[in-house]
Amino acid sequence: MTVVNNVTNSKKGMKDFINFPNMLYENDANWIPTVRILLEEKFNKDKGAFMKNNEVVFFVAYQKKTPAGRITAQIDKVYNEYHSSKTGFFGYYESINEPEVAGFLIHTAEKWLKEKGCDKCMGPFNFNINDECGFQIDGFERKPSIMMPWTKWYYPDFFEGSGYHVNQVLNSFVMDNVTAVPEIVSKITSRIMKRNTDIEIKKINMKDLKKETEIILDIYNDAWSANWGFTPMTEVEINEFVNTLKFFADPRFIYILYKKGEPAACLVAIPNLNELISKTKNGKLNLSFLLSFIVKRKALTSLRVIIMGVVKKYQNLGLDILLYNEIFKDGLMTDSYRNVEMGWILENNTIMNSILKKIGALCSNKYVLFEKDFKK
Repeated sequence: MTVVNNVTNSKKGMKDFINFPNMLYENDANWIPTVRILLEEKFNKDKGAFMKNNEVVFFVAYQKKTPAGRITAQIDKVYNEYHSSKTGFFGYYESINEPEVAGFLIHTAEKWLKEKGCDKCMGPFNFNINDECGFQIDGFERKPSIMMPWTKWYYPDFFEGSGYHVNQVLNSFVMDNVTAVPEIVSKITSRIMKRNTDIEIKKINMKDLKKETEIILDIYNDAWSANWGFTPMTEVEINEFVNTLKFFADPRFIYILYKKGEPAACLVAIPNLNELISKTKNGKLNLSFLLSFIVKRKALTSLRVIIMGVVKKYQNLGLDILLYNEIFKDGLMTDSYRNVEMGWILENNTIMNSILKKIGALCSNKYVLFEKDFKK
């Protein structure tokens, strides 16, 4: 028999919520745990950027008192205000391969959202579109990069069986074993720079991080404002993001592009810490991990582009190519970086998908986002 409990205010229940993936993926060689301390901060209603400003509930499914699944239901106030909607969301879904467990979890999350006045549900979002999202549907042969989902193959079937349909497909692209700047990137870069002599690309100034972060936030929110599912990233959210990553980030791979002296584009790439996290026990960071990071940082082989945007005013000028050119140059010149992941990108964003394919990137992973209309 399956029982679903609201564990939002239960210390033991939240421990079960956080620990469940460790049991579920115990024998999965490619699964990499989320850093535990980061989850605990994110789920703290007094500290987590999303938790402080939105409504979130955590549910755990039990079979004979043993955790069998989990799900969150949340209401994103910023999203609903921006889109003038009454949308609810689910996230952090995990479960054993039993339809009964899935059905109980989905129904419980939906019931809570309906009681809150939501007329549809979308997900998975952990907690919103500016974070991890989607169920993986291919690319299971590759270990996930930092802050990318890794989910069971059977999850989409459960949600389709509960009346959900795929709303969006997300693509992630990779370039492996890059030993030289791709010729086409060099040619396009040269052409663009000849046409635009008023462009300057600067690496982030870590001594003025607050100002630089504000610039990146403004670029990001302008660049993606017309994108499907866009939710303006708040100052609180990006500050949480920066505080989380500033110890591990490498300022050599964070760029702001200026045109005519004004911020026009940005790119943020971070070392793929999953190469090291995979060696921790259930995502627990300790002194040995920190020492390992300091010692082995230069042995990391991959980067992940987590933010890239061009303000609408300067889109279609190829400025994104200029930023990717910087990544290739700096990655090849420093340490051992030879692989880069760029994603995710909406599959119907044909321009961006085409650009990445043009420079030699391959689509390595696909993810799906679901939606259900409660009014039907």
